[in-house]
Amino acid sequence: MNFSQVDNVTSFQRKTIGLALSIILTLRLPQVLDKLDQIMSVCTSVILGGNEDLSEEECSSDSVSSSKPHVPSKELRRRQMKLSDPINQISLENSVRDNLQTCSALHSGESFNAAIGRLHPAVLDQLKQALKMP
Repeated sequence: MNFSQVDNVTSFQRKTIGLALSIILTLRLPQVLDKLDQIMSVCTSVILGGNEDLSEEECSSDSVSSSKPHVPSKELRRRQMKLSDPINQISLENSVRDNLQTCSALHSGESFNAAIGRLHPAVLDQLKQALKMP
């Protein structure tokens, strides 16, 4: 897996990638634990990064819609469709939390705990912050 390209996509695509990676946590494969550091790094950066470019789109849509308040523009319709997409309705934070619990249950507690112990300290701190853990 190559995770370096995640920064070069839109926030919607980052969230989609984060959700896909969180689903990988539910696989009963030893490679999941080998890549746990990278998976958590991407997921937490997406959670903590928020939706930066969504606000830019909202600004451009608002300026378009304010110029033609009675006729919905293509941009406004596109934005409405994007916001109604199920990806926007799913909480990545909850998905990561739930799928980490599943991962822990699928892999022996010792293996999972060892993988958590191998997380880079910065990733572990981000994970705790993203999932609002003590």
